[in-house]
Amino acid sequence: MVFDAKKYIWFEPPAVGDQVRWQLWWTEEWNRYWAGLRPGWRLTTELRASSRAPKTYLDPDSPAGTVIKQSAIAICGDLRAKYVAPIPIPDSLTMSGALTVNATEKRRPARAPDAPEMDPETITVGTVTGLQVVSVLHDWGAVDRHGWSGFEPIAGNEWFYDVVRAPARLHHYRPSDPDSSAVRNEVLLVDLDVSDASG
Repeated sequence: MVFDAKKYIWFEPPAVGDQVRWQLWWTEEWNRYWAGLRPGWRLTTELRASSRAPKTYLDPDSPAGTVIKQSAIAICGDLRAKYVAPIPIPDSLTMSGALTVNATEKRRPARAPDAPEMDPETITVGTVTGLQVVSVLHDWGAVDRHGWSGFEPIAGNEWFYDVVRAPARLHHYRPSDPDSSAVRNEVLLVDLDVSDASG
């Protein structure tokens, strides 16, 4: 699970051994963005529609320029994750890369009004079994079919540091090469065991 710098602003990060209640999120971009975090990790889940109404999204591949999608819940055992699905919703979803933490119960008091709300339909309860601070290289990615290129994580250039407790803050810095546009952003990578969670 990726606990990024934005979530650090809103929520208290965990320590090894903590039992947590989190809302998790996955999207196809995580296949590419987080491919270097846990290479080979894949999880096939059941997919169900959530109770939320469908929404309209911009889509340059659609003749109309928009597409209607449905908020869905990816389910595997006790794990739940939010996913925005096409309509009709497929029966299953295979996730890779990593899941992202979207919200937790431990809000930072000063930022609580700004923090995302927990969605009760997509709460996962688990125990934190491992933590790593990961320095992830960000640079301009490949140009897509529409001629766009995003500033994104570049898989395969990560630096990993094992920790027992999360650092007070995550760092953002520019490598020393003056001709490079790349930057390094730290994320907290969390191993979460949901098999023996209770509550």
